[in-house]
Amino acid sequence: MIDKNKNNHSGISQQTIGFFENLLRASTDGILITDAFHNIIVANDTFCEFFDKKRNELIETDLFYWLEQIEPNAVENWTELEKFVCTNDFCNDVEFKFNTQKQGIRYFSVNASVLERIGVEESGVIVSIWRDVTKQKKAEKELKVRQNQQAVISDIGIYALSNTNMSELMHQTVNLTAKTLDVDYCKVLEILPGSKELLLRAGVGWNKGLVENLKVSADNNSQAGYTLSSNSPVIVKNFHTETRFNTPKLLKDHGIVSGASVIIHDKEKPYGVLGVHTTKLRDFTKDDINFLQSIANILTFALKRKRLEDDLKVLNKSLEIRVVDRTDELSQKNEELIFEISERKRMEKTLLQSEKLKALGVMSSGVAHEFNNILAIIMGYAQLMRQGYGDHKKLGKGINVIIEAAKDGAEIVRRMQEFTNQQKDTTKFVLVDMVDMIKQAIDYTMPKWKHMAQAKGLDYQIDQTNLKKIPLVNGNPSELKEVLVNIINNALDAMPEGGTLAFSTEEKNSTVYVRISDTGEGMYEDVLMKIFDPFFSTKLPTGSGLGLSAAYGIMTRHGGTIKVESEVGNGSTFILSLPMAEEHSGQSKSSESPFYLTENSLSILIVDDEEYVCEFLSEFFTEEGHTVQKTCSGKEAIQLLNHSSFDLLLCDLVMPDVSGKEVIRTLETFDRKPKVGLITGWNYTAEDADKEGLKVDFIVKKPIDFEELVKNIHDVFSLASIGKT
Repeated sequence: MIDKNKNNHSGISQQTIGFFENLLRASTDGILITDAFHNIIVANDTFCEFFDKKRNELIETDLFYWLEQIEPNAVENWTELEKFVCTNDFCNDVEFKFNTQKQGIRYFSVNASVLERIGVEESGVIVSIWRDVTKQKKAEKELKVRQNQQAVISDIGIYALSNTNMSELMHQTVNLTAKTLDVDYCKVLEILPGSKELLLRAGVGWNKGLVENLKVSADNNSQAGYTLSSNSPVIVKNFHTETRFNTPKLLKDHGIVSGASVIIHDKEKPYGVLGVHTTKLRDFTKDDINFLQSIANILTFALKRKRLEDDLKVLNKSLEIRVVDRTDELSQKNEELIFEISERKRMEKTLLQSEKLKALGVMSSGVAHEFNNILAIIMGYAQLMRQGYGDHKKLGKGINVIIEAAKDGAEIVRRMQEFTNQQKDTTKFVLVDMVDMIKQAIDYTMPKWKHMAQAKGLDYQIDQTNLKKIPLVNGNPSELKEVLVNIINNALDAMPEGGTLAFSTEEKNSTVYVRISDTGEGMYEDVLMKIFDPFFSTKLPTGSGLGLSAAYGIMTRHGGTIKVESEVGNGSTFILSLPMAEEHSGQSKSSESPFYLTENSLSILIVDDEEYVCEFLSEFFTEEGHTVQKTCSGKEAIQLLNHSSFDLLLCDLVMPDVSGKEVIRTLETFDRKPKVGLITGWNYTAEDADKEGLKVDFIVKKPIDFEELVKNIHDVFSLASIGKT
């Protein structure tokens, strides 16, 4: 251990050497003593074992020469240690790393101190204690790796909780997994339903174009297939010597040597396989497999969550459909309808815009019939008044406004009923002059901006100076006027202290533009984003939030657009655009048309459970020179038909005792049948009558337009006379 026969120990005493003899033999640490010239003078058995050397191979050798043979960088490290020790007498925990032939890489923690100073202070005899910390280093490295893996598992788990996009999650997963395990390739293989193939769903490192396109076999003769069939993780240390299955072409093409794979589960059956691969020989550890399985478990959780979310969406959709169906069943029962409306209000925050529009149509259907009856009475008597007082200029204008308002009301009810049918219907489109529509809307809203405003001491200025003549458009006049009226009313509400409402028109690139500007309060950005949403209103509780959403729908159905420009404090401008009408594309709107029944005196039976409807129809036909009988009872109507002969039956559809359908069906046994006109406030069409086998000659919707009624009667009797000739 210490050569006592050697005298050249640079002054070290024999007593000192003897002192260390027993200590050196008993120590489990390596002990090394060097003189001032870096010669090794003491090396215990443990130190020699560390480096696979015999003592006589080390004693009296140059330490620097020996260190350079094992690890060149160690010379520089020892020089630094020596300087520090000679200056400070000792040093602790200096790390040395050596790559030994038999034991591979080893780490040592070295403590050193000056044993005897020889000559100058910068040199002396140095004793150093070498402790093998290789296991500790490896444990620390493994712990660091595990900590890193746990952090990655946590990151992927958090990402899976916050992101429902499975493609993004899998892309993130393969990238982090490859980086964490320090592998060249990582992949997710998805089992394709109904086949024995796997799709390369996500991956990193693979040749361009393979991810999301390449399909591989799922049979037992591949690593992925073997993993699925064995239902356990599979480790391949060397594909060149693997005997359980063949190396797939995908792995051969990429020069892969080692790999590991685990199953990604999904409900009762596997979703696919998560795998990692390297181009160098690698023995994947149990910790590597545990990490890989943890990542696969996160994907399993994410897939389960995605499936539950999809199921929830289907369930929600089913619930919405059930609610709509239930609403249809209860639409004619007022108490049940009110309950349904309250339920719908509770669900408004979660229903989509289209569902809101459908809800409005369903809710309106229960009251449409009664509302149309009221409009029928108003419009019927107004038309009778126009016949008698139409020449009176002031009174005639007022009557025309009443008739047009009743028509608009009927049109609004009809559209409310049709909200569940969003198909574009141009059958009622005519040529419309938008300048004329603007003037009508201004007249229509005059009570609000003039009479009511003056009563409150407010002043509104209506600026029409920029209304220029523009080409006609194709459209429904009532709908387009409704859009203008809604915008005017909203503009007036935005100017509670009064202000100016300006109108302008122009034509550009075959498109007609209408601009309506106010000097009101303006709107914030969040209001602008929701301005056309159904049920959104800044005027709660007085506003319904339907006006501008209806306007948006009308403009869309007309192939146009509606936009808003607004700035808080500087008012708002609504911009409407409509395609210019092609020549001869429709008939222009006429506000007044004469209606006279040219047929000879007819015998007419009028049946309607609304007495006022019977009254104004009876008065109209009587003044036209026809013989009229009327009744409010379906039962009595059948009796009259059995005892008297009639040329024309005008019958309501829904009546309390005997329905209009039953009255009309009694005519099937008559030899001489009258012409039949069905009057209804319901959304009942000729197609509906045909499906039910109900024989009617025409259908007139309430409120009744005398012009339309007369035209239908004239057409029916004209066809009858042609048939006779």
